[in-house]
Amino acid sequence: MSRPFQYRECHRVFLFTYTYEANKTDVKEYITEMAFNDAGILDTASVLKIGINSVI
Repeated sequence: MSRPFQYRECHRVFLFTYTYEANKTDVKEYITEMAFNDAGILDTASVLKIGINSVI
């Protein structure tokens, strides 16, 4: 389980590791790139190990 990190000055909370793969920053770019290369929704979801609803 990931633990949040909180900055002292601004009190913002950040996660170092995500529980869900779809929350990672690079996943949106990979989805877009795979869509331009004519990969289907099921192919994209299985390669990136995310749900099909995250792809849509």
